[in-house]
Amino acid sequence: MDKIRNKLQEIGCDEIKKKTTIEVEGKEITYDLVGLINKQPVVGIDITEDNNDTKQIGILSMLSQSEQINYYGSFNTTTEEFNWYQLTEGNISQIEKVPVLQKEQELNLEEVKKWYQEIFRLFTANSSLGHDTIIEVLKVILVKVELDNGRLNALEENLTLENIKSAYQEIIATSGYNLTQEVSVTDKVLAEFATINLAKFRREDLLAVFNQVVFDALGSKQGPILTPQPLVKALGEIFSQQEGVETIFDGSAKMGQLLTACKSKQPQAKVWGMNRDLTLTEIAKLRSLILEQDNQFLEGSSLELEREKIDQLPTEFDLIVSNPEFSKPIKDKELIKEYQITDKSRAKAEELYINLYLDLLTAGGYLAIILPDGVLTNNRAQNIREFILDKSVLKAVISLPETIFRPATSVRTSLVILKKKETLAQEQPEVFMATPEDNQALEEVVADLVEWGGLF
Repeated sequence: MDKIRNKLQEIGCDEIKKKTTIEVEGKEITYDLVGLINKQPVVGIDITEDNNDTKQIGILSMLSQSEQINYYGSFNTTTEEFNWYQLTEGNISQIEKVPVLQKEQELNLEEVKKWYQEIFRLFTANSSLGHDTIIEVLKVILVKVELDNGRLNALEENLTLENIKSAYQEIIATSGYNLTQEVSVTDKVLAEFATINLAKFRREDLLAVFNQVVFDALGSKQGPILTPQPLVKALGEIFSQQEGVETIFDGSAKMGQLLTACKSKQPQAKVWGMNRDLTLTEIAKLRSLILEQDNQFLEGSSLELEREKIDQLPTEFDLIVSNPEFSKPIKDKELIKEYQITDKSRAKAEELYINLYLDLLTAGGYLAIILPDGVLTNNRAQNIREFILDKSVLKAVISLPETIFRPATSVRTSLVILKKKETLAQEQPEVFMATPEDNQALEEVVADLVEWGGLF
């Protein structure tokens, strides 16, 4: 049933109810599941099971702006595969998504984007966009989402600056996070609360739009705080298939995007992230609260873990995902001595991160890391390549689109996926390799990788 609910969310439904009676063409019909958009029922589902572990689903589209369309589909409980069919004038054709619902969701998310842009405009009227502004906007989004979902004592029809602040304090009091108590809200920001209802959107979609708005707004000034949204989505999709994931880590978590994406696909896992920057740690915590995730974020340099462990962290992880800083020379000679680097006179950050992450992985655990292409091709990096192949097997290399990090950087990068060896004699298997030219092609490559069957 959870897979069916997830599919309804993917095709546009922002709320799903069980055993609900709705009116269809003047008749009251009770459906096993009803999907809603903007509080209005748009999809009714009846579920029956046959002897082949297949759930048969009948779907009726009821969007007022569209002609009545019937959709039918099947869900195989063994393979967890969907097939959707559209019945048009007696002909059945297979479809990937219900197009009317998908179009509606995309239009609504454009509305969210404009709302975010206006909130940012109000906060930056007399200042530039930086970490502190991002924190304050996230606080506003957090309060707005919780208010719209009816989870706070403050009432929407009686909003004041004071009860917005009280609402925020109410949230963080039960969060378990050490966050600043204050929230900066002006009368103009408060007025924007009445212009949109965020309860009708999936929280993952709300933050995906937020990530893109921030990426576009910061441009070349963003520095190392953001991972492009197409890459975030890709990592979440890839590791949704990994089994037995109990612990996930990112030693260069930034805004926590990669961790929250994986947590959304692996909800049973415990998640830890580290940042040297306190403001980035606060951003990551606020994003986790919006997503209703209990991720743990610690302040400090993860590269110090080779010489001093932290009690709050496990000693091993099943999955590590990271987009660390790279091409940055490490000047701390004493720190470099803790690492198995052949050329200790010219160590770069990415070399130490690879060493650290492979040490922290459980046997058979996975590392997905974004690396500059020089690590894979330069003669000077031969030692780190030998270290990688000694400690792990190479599972996949995806050369990322040239423009994916622009305008932040034009450095060519690749997504490298490694599996830590369970025995030293473990042989190198076939490697999945691809070179997508743009973000759309990256989506297709990720789908191919998931279907490939050789990753896990």
